[in-house]
Amino acid sequence: MPPKWRETGPWDEPQSLMDATVKLINDDPRTLLEIWRDTGVPFYWLQNLVKYKYANPSVNRVQYIYEKLSGEKLAI
Repeated sequence: MPPKWRETGPWDEPQSLMDATVKLINDDPRTLLEIWRDTGVPFYWLQNLVKYKYANPSVNRVQYIYEKLSGEKLAI
């Protein structure tokens, strides 16, 4: 049997920051193209994020988008 190269588990399930960020994108009156223009985050990446195609997206990008769209720094 070939080795398993990628283990999955609860760490690969959408968490609250990802869900909140996707909600902000979906609730934003701008289109994804406009959000791409305003944030600089690649358009294809935004498309895949809102479709939950990433099991584990970059936390830096998710946090950046969250902060840009919410207008608030993420409190940790």
